Amino acid sequence: MTFDSDFIRLHLNITTADIPCKKVGLEWPPPEQLFLEDDGRFRPARPNDDPEAIMVRRNLSSLPDNVIEGATMVARGAEYFYLVKTECSCNN
Repeated sequence: MTFDSDFIRLHLNITTADIPCKKVGLEWPPPEQLFLEDDGRFRPARPNDDPEAIMVRRNLSSLPDNVIEGATMVARGAEYFYLVKTECSCNN
């Protein structure tokens, strides 16, 4: 079951973003690998996807549905990192 508080944390090249699963149409638990579409949408990664646009889940909350259901101020999260690390070409 996916709750409003379930989220994914994306470690992007220059920032980190927390996004509610429901906002991007992901069920809990989210897939092990996400593919980032050009338009910013996510979907489960497929074998022929560009590896530079794939994010891999490294951490996943283990709280069961029954704990989340009755709790306040509790959230489950999944952390994603790029499969292929790219260097930022930012001017500092």
